[in-house]
Order: sequence, then structure tokens, then C-alpha cells
Amino acid sequence: MTAAEDSEAPAGRTQIRRAVLAAARTRLSRTGLRATIRQIAADARVNPGLIHRHLGRKEDLVTAVVDDALARSRRRVAAVDTPGEAVAEMFRGAAADEEVSRLIAWLALESPVSGPATDPLSTADERTVARVRAMRPRSRETDLRLMLALTAVYGWPVFRRQILSAFDDHAETGPTLHALEDELAGLLAGIVDRAAGAPEGAR
Repeated sequence: MTAAEDSEAPAGRTQIRRAVLAAARTRLSRTGLRATIRQIAADARVNPGLIHRHLGRKEDLVTAVVDDALARSRRRVAAVDTPGEAVAEMFRGAAADEEVSRLIAWLALESPVSGPATDPLSTADERTVARVRAMRPRSRETDLRLMLALTAVYGWPVFRRQILSAFDDHAETGPTLHALEDELAGLLAGIVDRAAGAPEGAR
């Protein structure tokens, strides 16, 4: 580490924790659980020992990253009143923060069926989904609609480029992409909120 880099290194528990979580989220979203504490420390410009001191073992760090990342989704859901609005907000949030969806995908692919890396993800997701499901009377159809919508929420940011390419759609950045994703969010809201047995277009 150079003198210039050292002068920019985070100092104090709050700054170190924030820098480590940001670096870990980026690194984990790119390489999955192959990411090492040493790599994350280098990205965050901190000594590896500080990660152990402030966040614990690698499993503890993964737990903290997942919980921090999904906290935004929980706040979005808490601010709306219908399942459709909730899913639309979750979709917009996921689309705007691709790292989170890639992180979730890596954990789902690389983690054992249950274990330290997957438990925090499942727990955080269950809290959000439970809140959405509680917004209206449950039925098999409403659950299926929500499952379909959540597949889009988590899958779109990961496969967005490939999907747009398959449709010869070049709206990969900027206002055009934002408008497209807003339309998709609206469609998902309609799928989730449409009453059982109602004709298409009815909400």
C-alpha cells in the first residue's frame, strides 16, 4: 500500500465497516464465495485483521453483507400498501442495484442446501416475502403470481443484457432503460394484484 493509498484508507469503526461491506458486496457479486478476506481487505484498503475485529469470520461478513443489501428492499416494501406495488418497488430496486442480485445468485449456486452463507439470505427474504403475502388474503393463485414476479425481480438484473440482446433491444443504459424497467415493474404489479378469475387488464 502506497503512502497516498494509506492516507485515503478508512479510519474508525464506522468508516471501516462501511468500506468493508461495500468492498465485500462488490467482490462477492463478481466472484462469489471464492472471494477471500485478504482480497476484500485490499479492495477496502484496510488490514485483514480489522475485518476480523469488526465483522468476524468470513461467514459473519457474508451475513452482514446480505442483511445490509436486502435492508433496502425491506424499506421499499414497508413504504407501500399492495403486493403489486411492493413487487414493483422490489423490481425497481433490484434493477438499480445489480450487485445485490448477482450476490444472491452466487450464494444460491455455491452454498450448501443450508448453512451459514444461505441462512441469512433465507431469513431476510422470508421477512420481505411474508410482509408482501400478508397484504392480501392468501390463495394458491396469489402465491403463484408472487412466485412468478419474484423470479423476475431476482433474475432480471442478472440476465438483463442477454435478454435485451435476444430482443434486439439496445436500451442498456440511461433513460430508455429506466423507462423500459418502469414498464416491466408495472406489468409485474398487474400480475400480482390481478384478482383470481378476473379478466386480463382488471386489477
